[in-house]
Amino acid sequence: MTKSVLIQVRVSPADKALIEAKAAACRLSTSAFLRKLAAEHELKSSYDQAAVAQIKRIGRNLNQFVRLLHQGDHSDETKEHLRRCLKACRLALGDPE
Repeated sequence: MTKSVLIQVRVSPADKALIEAKAAACRLSTSAFLRKLAAEHELKSSYDQAAVAQIKRIGRNLNQFVRLLHQGDHSDETKEHLRRCLKACRLALGDPE
C-alpha cells in the first residue's frame, strides 16, 4: 500500500533522539518503527476501567429510576432506590456527602 499521508508530531530533541535510536536498533526507519509500534502495541487507558464500569452501572440504574418517576411512580420504594443510586454516584466520584 502506498504511504502518502504525512503525520506530524512534535517531540523534544531528547525524545526524537530516543525514537531514532530505538528505530535504528531495530533496523527500521523512524517511520516504520512508529507504524509498527502503533500497530502492534496496545496502550492501557489512563482511566480506571473498574470505576468507569461502576459509573456506567450507576448511570443505568439512575436512568431507570428517573423513567419510573416520569411515569408517575412516586412510591417510597422508588424514591429510596433513587437516593441510594445518587449516594453511590457521589461515593464513586469521591464525594462522601
